[in-house]
Amino acid sequence: STLNQNVEAPHRGWWPGFFVGGNGGKMKRLILSLLIVLTVTTFHNTVGFTTSFEPSQPAACPISYYVSPAGDDSNSCLYPGTPCKTIQHVIDVADGTQICPVTIQVAAGTYTEHLVMDSWESLEGGWNSDFSQQWDFVNDGLEPDIEYHTVIDGGNNGRCVTLENTADTNMITGFTIQHGVADHGGGMSNVRSSPTVSHCRFYDNRAVSDGAGMYNLNSSPAISDCAFSENVVTGTMSHGGGMYNASSSPNITSCDFSKNQSGGWGAGMYNY
Repeated sequence: STLNQNVEAPHRGWWPGFFVGGNGGKMKRLILSLLIVLTVTTFHNTVGFTTSFEPSQPAACPISYYVSPAGDDSNSCLYPGTPCKTIQHVIDVADGTQICPVTIQVAAGTYTEHLVMDSWESLEGGWNSDFSQQWDFVNDGLEPDIEYHTVIDGGNNGRCVTLENTADTNMITGFTIQHGVADHGGGMSNVRSSPTVSHCRFYDNRAVSDGAGMYNLNSSPAISDCAFSENVVTGTMSHGGGMYNASSSPNITSCDFSKNQSGGWGAGMYNY
């Protein structure tokens, strides 16, 4: 071998088959090298030595799912070319965990649904039909062009989005949330849940009691770059047309409240 050719034997005949001069020594060094390789290979196979390992989590984490008005709920939902049709279906089948959270990308369109969110799952609206591009809410504004406009519509017969006892990991961004109707929180209700909500419009939602646009109880959501407009609390002594906060400390940044109404106090926002 190359290694043995570069080694000078201190004494000829010092070790049989290794430091032996002459052509016989070269042959014996070759034989010894082959024996070493065979011995190591046998050890490898005998004790099961291996350089591979089992990963602690799936290689594809975090997982993305896809929803489109042109989709089908019998699809896998795991690829842009095979989206599902309804957001709630994906929420139900996607099993987000702390190790492997789930993001649900939603293409432009109107989804008449009443969503109940799970922990470790987030929603992204504002995607075009083939999921190749998302609307740039930061630079292009809160109201996207029609090919990016993603709407969760309560159909005037139920709440749009509900979060209750979820981990503080949910993120919702890029939606118009409208036409929700409920006793409280027609647009969104957060109970012991603190999602991050950004670049969303809460428009024309209704509540009989409190918080037509958003209702927070024992929750501290982070809300940024959102608009609350024309949300109405219909009860005579009900409060918080845009937002109602009970035992809650929401972190609100760069949001607009306009034309909200309440029968009691705090047309825009009421804190209790």
